[in-house]
Parts: sequence; C-alpha cells; structure tokens
Amino acid sequence: MEHFSTLSGKATKLVKQNFPCYHFDAEVLIRNIQTMRERFEGRPEICYSVKSNPFMVKYAAEAAECVEVCSAGELQLCEEVGIAPSKIVVGGIYKSDEELDYIARKQYHRISVESLRELDILARAAARYMVVQKVLLRLSSGNQFGMREDELLEAADHPERYPYIRFCGIHYYSGTQKKKSSDIEKDLNFLRQVVERLRLPNPQIEYGPGIGFPALMEGSDWYNSLCEEIEQFFVPFCKEYFVTMEMGRAVTSDIGCYITKIVDIREREKDLFYIVNGGIHHISYYGQVNGRCCPHIRYLDEKNTGTTQVTICGELCTAHDIIAKKAVIPAGEIGDFLVFENVGAYSVTEARSLFLSHPLPAVLISDRDQTYAARNHNDTYKVNMSGNFD
Repeated sequence: MEHFSTLSGKATKLVKQNFPCYHFDAEVLIRNIQTMRERFEGRPEICYSVKSNPFMVKYAAEAAECVEVCSAGELQLCEEVGIAPSKIVVGGIYKSDEELDYIARKQYHRISVESLRELDILARAAARYMVVQKVLLRLSSGNQFGMREDELLEAADHPERYPYIRFCGIHYYSGTQKKKSSDIEKDLNFLRQVVERLRLPNPQIEYGPGIGFPALMEGSDWYNSLCEEIEQFFVPFCKEYFVTMEMGRAVTSDIGCYITKIVDIREREKDLFYIVNGGIHHISYYGQVNGRCCPHIRYLDEKNTGTTQVTICGELCTAHDIIAKKAVIPAGEIGDFLVFENVGAYSVTEARSLFLSHPLPAVLISDRDQTYAARNHNDTYKVNMSGNFD
C-alpha cells in the first residue's frame, strides 16, 4: 500500500506560504475507512481512533460508525466540532471522578470501563442522573490496560449491582503495528473463550487489531498479504459476534505528508547533509531510530537532477535529529521543498513539539477541491515559560 496524497495547485501554493506544515487529505481518509469496511464484507462497525489524528475527526465521524476518545481533552474536542454523543465511544486508561460525573450525564455510543473502581464511580453517577449507560468492560492483555478476566466476569455476573449500567460486551486491544496474522487470530480465539464465559445476550466486541502499516520504505511487502490472511478468519468472527473494529494508524498513515524546505547544505569528507526547517520534533515514524529506516521522500516540485546519497537533518540542537540517514534522492539545493510521506498518523501529536521552543507547524487539509489552513503556525515559547515577571 503506497498511496501518497497529491497536492493541488492551491494546496502547493499554501504549502509554500506556510512551511513547515502537515497536509492531510480528507478524501483519502474516507476512502480508507470504506475500503476497510468492504475488505471485511461490511461486517464490522468501524470506530476511528481520535488519537491517531485529531484534526481529521470531523471527516472520520462522517465515514465511520463511531469515534473513540481516550481523554477528557479528546472528548471536548469532539463535542466542540459538533460530533453527537451517540457517535462517541469514551475510553481512556484513567478517568477522574469529575470526568466520570460529566460522562454519566449524557448517553454516548458506549463507555469503555478500565477497572472495577471506575465502574463503581460511573454506576453511582449514572444512578444520580438516572441515565442508563452502555458499557464495554475492557479486558487486559496482560499490560496496564483494562481488567483481569476474573474481575470482568465478576462484574458482568452481577448486573443487579449496577441498575443504571447495561453491559454490552468487551473492549480488547493487545498491541500495535502487527505484521503477523497469527497474532490477530490468537486474539480472536482468546476473545471467543472469554465471551462464552461472559454469558451476555448478543455480546458486542470492540477490538483494536493493531494492523501494521508500512510507513517506511523498507520491508513493506507484508502488508497486502497480511490483510488477505486476516480476512479468512476475521470475517467468520464478525458473523458470530457484533464486532467494532477500532482503526487508527491503518487508515490515517497515508493520508498525510510533512513538507518543509532545505535551508542549508553541508559537506563532510564522506557525507552530505541537507538541513531542513523542521525535524524530529515534527515527524514521528513508528520504529524509526536516528533515521535508519528511510521514509518515502519526494520534492514538492519535480526534479530532473541525478540522484545523490544524503542524510537529512532537522534544526534541533541534538545529534539525534535525523529524519533520513543516507537516503538516495535527486540532488537538491537550498530552497527546495521536501515532502515526507505517510505522516498522517500520530506525527502531528506524538512528535516532541515543545523541544527548543520552535513554532508548531501549520496544518493544511484538503477536502475534495478545497484546501484550507486548519491551524496556522503557533508559538510554543509561551508554553515553555512561567509568565511571571512582575
């Protein structure tokens, strides 16, 4: 899967006026969600993980059955852009008493509960507001998330303790960037065993398969075969149960790129370095360390020069600020714009954006034939200072 979003003439002009910036393509996101649904014969409900790219949640909510938030901030974000509570799955590893009180006042698509303590607080708040809440019990895969199996079964076996809670089923997630279909098949077999012991009528399963995405150039041949293998056992699973497939990286990775300019070129005895206005405080590729795995790179404007081997570095005062090490690309010059592909997932929020107080990049979004600035450059130095100088 190597689709790269294209930029219209207007988008290219905006990029050159607003670099460094991210560019996200709404049409590609919508198509990716539809493709995932079709791949599994329309069986699973698709739930968009807001954390993968919060800027695209409005478009994701139109294409997916629901969106998942993992913090009070993400919930507020969704409500601010007008997403109805009935389309929001409320998750998150920890919810404060105040947050649970707020959540209990409305009826969301579902609420994912992480612990018996959280369940008790939510149940009391729901009773206080007399609002029946649809709850998924999050099952731990052995990490810090969710409940042990015995805790989960104990709660579900005693619904009388929670008169304003309706147990719908299980929420399960066991990891990201999976490249082996056997890992997902193992998850599904485990879920079957637990659901059988759960004894709920028409149990629902929200499952984050963690399907990997080949964002970097090396080793991307596994992706299509992985999806084909998953289909063989995931489709029958969806016929047995009402399944919600939680999707983030797999549908957002290729919707975006990061664009910036070469601002300096430095030659050493054996090495050539391009310095760009930006760096690892803006770009975060899963699994990449010191630029050793090369991302897909192109120039914003077509280049007809011969290729050269170059290490592309950012503007941070750290030797670790390497975006691509010994990349083979057409020879460039100062002032050329470079496009780094497959940064639609997480880069915009996961990168170390406060380091050295550089401004946040702009965010451009294309929606069909329109491109607009969803965020202008924002100063970060104000976040990194106390502000008390009186």
